[in-house]
Amino acid sequence: MITILQDKDNAGRKGSQKIGKKIYKEFGSIAEIGQWDESLQNKFDICADDEYLTETKKALQKAIPYKPEPIIRKGYKIIKMTEFKNQGFKLPQVIVRNLIEECQITILGGSTGIGKSFMALQFGCSIATGIPMFGYFEIPEPRKVLLIQFELMNGQLDRRFKVMEPAFSDTPEKEKLLAENFEAMVLTDDIESYSDQWGTITNVLSDGTYDEGVVIVDNLYTSTSVNVSDNNELTDVLTIWDKLKIKHNVNIMVVAHNNKNVEKLSHCIDIDWMQGGAMLSRSAGCILQIAQSKLSNDLRVAKITKVRDEKCNLLNIPFKLYWDEDTFTFNKGGIIQKESLHFIETKERWEIKLLKEMVAYSKVFSLGNEWSRDEIWAYLEAKGWEPTSHNKTTKLTRFFNKLIDWGAIKRVKHNTYIIIGSELLDD
Repeated sequence: MITILQDKDNAGRKGSQKIGKKIYKEFGSIAEIGQWDESLQNKFDICADDEYLTETKKALQKAIPYKPEPIIRKGYKIIKMTEFKNQGFKLPQVIVRNLIEECQITILGGSTGIGKSFMALQFGCSIATGIPMFGYFEIPEPRKVLLIQFELMNGQLDRRFKVMEPAFSDTPEKEKLLAENFEAMVLTDDIESYSDQWGTITNVLSDGTYDEGVVIVDNLYTSTSVNVSDNNELTDVLTIWDKLKIKHNVNIMVVAHNNKNVEKLSHCIDIDWMQGGAMLSRSAGCILQIAQSKLSNDLRVAKITKVRDEKCNLLNIPFKLYWDEDTFTFNKGGIIQKESLHFIETKERWEIKLLKEMVAYSKVFSLGNEWSRDEIWAYLEAKGWEPTSHNKTTKLTRFFNKLIDWGAIKRVKHNTYIIIGSELLDD
């Protein structure tokens, strides 16, 4: 074992490190560096000040191994894995359970017109106040939020916030949190749509105001001039995201669009639906995708298609989101057993086909005529429905309830219904 010991001064300390580095570089060996007692005067010299080598022996006994400097590459440094655990790295904290973590990218994806901008605004209100997202996903503590949107005009965003705000400011405490934590970037006359906005976003974040918070960008397509469907062009944007999230420990939530006509090709939400493809999905820590249900205008199909570290019982499990006209927010419903049913054109469903057959079969079921549960059962039994208690009660009740929800029939009194004019019956 080689032990290095030089004078107790800056030159001696630096010299010991240089010798240790040289030995490591040339021979691959780790030398030890002697440690003088801190009580000794500066510039303590072995030859001049330690005639009997008393302090020298102590310094050699307390020698510690030379620590090789990490190999540094651009954006990286290389250290031994056994030392990795001692670096004090901070574990990213949950911001919104299953949906948002510190120092990550979250993608909110979906087709045009399904309410992504409303959801982005709702995310901001929820995170700023600590109110669970969609009335379900826990937020451990309120955080700073910056909403940067290139989709809406300032007046449109103002109107939407005003109608949503009461749901998040029903107490003085919530009102204060919303006012202090939630901010938006105002669009000015000189902003250029569909140009690279990430330089501006980088400047806005540079003062650290939103460190450990969330930056919501609505949306990817309008925030950059690159072709977001081209993985090579998207790389530059993803590089900026990486730098921002690491430097500021922020989560960047980006609203993204689906590729055209994907819902017609597949009756199941898929991670490949999104513009940006594999590069975008690989960069994200969480992906939440939304689609319109064809069963109701106020119903959305939601699916978490990626979670990086958290345990998520909803991963790839579709669930319902209901639009609330009173609060202008979405609320989580139950999971969806048969996702494909929500993507089938309503006119193709058996319930509608059966209703059309009823109208064609008898004047009893003409538009506006009242008919009873017993009359429709007589028709269904003639069609081949078995007279089991399940068919006569549960299945028939579900049939009625769906057609009522779809606006095809109306209950006028107990066990009495009419078929009402509806586009569902149009050919």
